[in-house]
Amino acid sequence: MMPVVVRPRRKTESGKKYKVVDLETGKVVAESDRYRNALLHAKIRNLHFLRKRITWYKGEPGVWVTTRTGKRVFIPLDKYLKKFGIPRKWVQGMKIRSKGRGRGLGKGRGRGPIGIPKGELGRGVNLTKPLQAFRTEWLFDGEWVPSVLITLKGRGCQHNKCVFCYYSKYRYPEVTDDQILRQIETALKENKGVEGVVLYTNGSFTDDVEIPPELRERIFDLLESYNIKRLLVESRADKPLSHTLELARKHNIELQVALGVEVASSLIRNRILRKNLTNQQIERAIHEIRRAKFEPRVYLLLKPPYVKEREAVNQLVEAVDWLSSLGVRTFDINVARPHPKAKLFWAMYQAGKWKLPQPRDLAKVVAHVLNKGLYVDVYTFREFGAQDEDTMKLIRRAVNTQSVEPLQQFLTSQKKEV
Repeated sequence: MMPVVVRPRRKTESGKKYKVVDLETGKVVAESDRYRNALLHAKIRNLHFLRKRITWYKGEPGVWVTTRTGKRVFIPLDKYLKKFGIPRKWVQGMKIRSKGRGRGLGKGRGRGPIGIPKGELGRGVNLTKPLQAFRTEWLFDGEWVPSVLITLKGRGCQHNKCVFCYYSKYRYPEVTDDQILRQIETALKENKGVEGVVLYTNGSFTDDVEIPPELRERIFDLLESYNIKRLLVESRADKPLSHTLELARKHNIELQVALGVEVASSLIRNRILRKNLTNQQIERAIHEIRRAKFEPRVYLLLKPPYVKEREAVNQLVEAVDWLSSLGVRTFDINVARPHPKAKLFWAMYQAGKWKLPQPRDLAKVVAHVLNKGLYVDVYTFREFGAQDEDTMKLIRRAVNTQSVEPLQQFLTSQKKEV
């Protein structure tokens, strides 16, 4: 089986108007009087071929094909999709096999899907380009600022124990400091003219293993050379923050440090979610950031595993009250998301022991934050929004305007129903 193409029949040939031809043998494998039908047949056939043959070669996904002369040729994935007219969304989540350890072949351990980071596929990936980098608007001090979001191919989270987290599984321990710096520079070159940078390491920017102090200094020098005024980085609350804060002050960059607090209860945070962070450590980190005249930002998790819906909402409301009293003004609400790489959480989801929260619960938390005059952003995903798209639109409008007004009528109607 080889890729196929659609060709019109010659007038001297009998049969239907369009034929689908195998590229290797020249054999007609299908035919139709309508070009659209023939083209669809060819796309599906080529997609099946791709699913069976896709592999890694020199750090790039693609397929090996045999030409009519018997020559073996490697076609990169993007070129294959373009050549045969296959929409990229058709291959999202497709598994890629990494065969062998021969010269030039990917040295991956197992398999990984297209469309998500390939950290565990090994050294075959290009370590000078970030996992993702795109222009967006980011919430800094209540304002939506033109920014570039960069997710690095980093060394991975050194904690790597959180039950709900799967980003820490994407690890590139072999990446060098120069390659990390090159990733950031590549993203900045492709997204010039932004004021802010959101820098994700899939771990802690302040961890000296993930981002050594020397590299941290080079990153701040690079950001200053591109006239970046605002920066968001992530950190565990138990990591040393002083060096990062000092660099931000030295380079006159407005810094936000995002801390993963998740819930108010240290029992849930540590015994269930395995964050291993005490309330005292969180408070100490927030005080240190504020003393340096920078902005702490907090991640909260809606409906983590083993926590019922009402308790999940109460946990976030209590966390907002507690943390805002310490001076935190910006909250990111993350809806818990099961993923195959977060094995325990995924097993619960597959067994029906955990269900997605209701949009009304998210609306309550968002409204509580906004009613206190604070700032909020929301991270969710399609399956969540699909439950009640009207409510999700109201939530998005409230977040975009940083105003509780779009949610007022909805929440009032919810109280009446209760």
